[in-house]
Amino acid sequence: MKNGDVKRTAVLSGILIDLDSQGVCMAQQENLLWVATTTRNITCYSTRGKVQRRIEILGADVTDLQMMSVRR
Repeated sequence: MKNGDVKRTAVLSGILIDLDSQGVCMAQQENLLWVATTTRNITCYSTRGKVQRRIEILGADVTDLQMMSVRR
């Protein structure tokens, strides 16, 4: 998606990320993109499309992602 275009007229440009299964939800954290999939995985991608880390959820399906900032 580019510039928040939700009318299906966005032009694909830049980095493409190939998911291992269907995406459920996404959340952005600064320069990282977190993607939850139907295989109960949450994967973190860099701005270049490289996998930074992966979390495997075994107990239940992921339904939503939300970023929360915590001050130290």
